[in-house]
Amino acid sequence: GQSSLQPAKRLRNENLTWESKFSTNVGFDFGFFNNRINLTFDYYNDVTKDLIMEVQLPSNAGYSSQYQNLGQTTNRGVELSLNANLVQTKDFYLDFNFNIAFNKNKVDALYGANGDEMILSGGGTETGSDNYRVFVGQEVGLMYGYVSDGMYSFDDFTFNPTTKKWDIVTTKDENGVPIVTDCSGVLSRAGGYFGPGHMKLKDLNGDGVIDADNDRKVIGHALPKHTGGFSFNAGWKGFDVTAMFNWSYGNDILNINKVDYTSYTGSKRYQNLSNDMRLANRFTTIDPATGLNIYYGEYANPERLQEINSNASIWHPLMNNTITTDWLVEDGSFLRLGVLTLGYTLPKYWTQKFGVKSLRVYATGNNLFCLTGYSGQDPEVNTSSSNMTPGYDRSAYPKSRSYIFGLNVTF
Repeated sequence: GQSSLQPAKRLRNENLTWESKFSTNVGFDFGFFNNRINLTFDYYNDVTKDLIMEVQLPSNAGYSSQYQNLGQTTNRGVELSLNANLVQTKDFYLDFNFNIAFNKNKVDALYGANGDEMILSGGGTETGSDNYRVFVGQEVGLMYGYVSDGMYSFDDFTFNPTTKKWDIVTTKDENGVPIVTDCSGVLSRAGGYFGPGHMKLKDLNGDGVIDADNDRKVIGHALPKHTGGFSFNAGWKGFDVTAMFNWSYGNDILNINKVDYTSYTGSKRYQNLSNDMRLANRFTTIDPATGLNIYYGEYANPERLQEINSNASIWHPLMNNTITTDWLVEDGSFLRLGVLTLGYTLPKYWTQKFGVKSLRVYATGNNLFCLTGYSGQDPEVNTSSSNMTPGYDRSAYPKSRSYIFGLNVTF
């Protein structure tokens, strides 16, 4: 019979070495009011050398990836925690716990042929394969792409009655730079669908043409400014309650779903699943009265097209390819109620009649709410397989909400 063995997809690296980590930590513990209040302070400085990472290889290499020692990073930060017994009486108690962490990451060096820059992809092909960057001297998790400039207006094009299509205005200023920036070289024209209502990009170098080398920049930072949590634990005459919160602040998320679920490209002909581009908002090429395509071609009607799109606030989804822009970058800050528990312990003079020493009934809810401005399913997300490309959201399954009811019985 034939062997089921297949050649490995990962190329062996004879020069691969272990990572080395050098850590410095200084901490202080303080106690006040007979240790009813405890404060902990920690400062750390961690340097990782010969950082190991799986690198994607060119398609003609015969292998898909290889583990390599890519560089050196430093993580420096402060962690603070507070534990306090605020109230302690015969019938009532209240405890409070709080922690916050600040971390600053920096890439100290990149080895080999990488130089001072590394090009990475969060994953998937919806927006290309180079939407993250690593620069020496900066932090990891830098999102890289174009800057959105809304959509083309009717003033940016003229309708050609002969071809029944739209021609971009070619007027130039005194320096010979086109007044209307042409981004069709990046956002390929989808048949005749190039004209008013098409997505528009900012010309960062001012040459009148959008290109990948000169009109992209860092558009997002995946690492948070700080993270933390706090909790309350209280009780009164047999009743008890515990609430635990956690947060993240200042981190960006690359919401790939916004383009994956709005673009009408290739096989994505029926993926307009996002509310961002609902018909009430987007530029439309179809006359709602007749159902005809009045954008170009046989039934083109420039006047009627302008009329039905007078209140359009976002571009139409028709394009041949999709790209990473700052429209996909969102603030991922959040505050989440992770756990809430309510309990009641029955009086002993009740339970002892049944030979039970203690009986407590309780209910616990997990992930009851999350306060965030993020439009995706969950801000606490990363679907990328690499820790060098955090904050990547593509079809992530949201955290579930659950409820638990139970009894604690002691005989």
